[in-house]
Amino acid sequence: MYKVFIENRAVIFRQSDPFNTGISYDGSRGKGFRAAILAEIVTHAPGSEVGLYFNDPVVAFDQFFRDHKRISAAGGLVVKDGNLLFMKRFGMWDLPKGKLEKSESIQSGAIREVEEECGLNGVKITQPMNVTLHTYVMNGKKYLKTTYWFAMECEDVSSMKPQEEEGITELHWFTADQLIDLKKQTYLSIAEVIESYLLLSGR
Repeated sequence: MYKVFIENRAVIFRQSDPFNTGISYDGSRGKGFRAAILAEIVTHAPGSEVGLYFNDPVVAFDQFFRDHKRISAAGGLVVKDGNLLFMKRFGMWDLPKGKLEKSESIQSGAIREVEEECGLNGVKITQPMNVTLHTYVMNGKKYLKTTYWFAMECEDVSSMKPQEEEGITELHWFTADQLIDLKKQTYLSIAEVIESYLLLSGR
């Protein structure tokens, strides 16, 4: 099974079974494959989960994204005194993340991106969380981004400042009790990171 966030919808590539109630694309490896799937996706409202069924979801996944450049990224959720750090970018609450540099480890890249985008120093990873896949288009090119997420801590936040050149306009600490409402003001992929944190923290 693959879950990919496409246009703020959770699209799940699943194995077909005789009891599924979704639409099967088992025989659609021909010319109309991508068009059929995209047509199905856009019938669902943003924020929805879309289940697609295939005899071989691995082959279907690779075929669907064959024209996407695949990149790896990492980011994190900073926790301090029970509060969680989010940033506002393009009018939505988001988490710091970014593309890994050449030969950079996933953990090092996650720390670097959080420190750069939030103006922090001495960020440390406390535990790994989930991995998300999402698509986007930039300069006419299609991308499939895999992002590795980590829970983090930072003792000294005195230098905290949003990286405005990256479109970040605000940094804000939220309590755990505010996360349910926050999920309505962020992307579906970030809402899943919130769910991962809540599960790991036993909330």
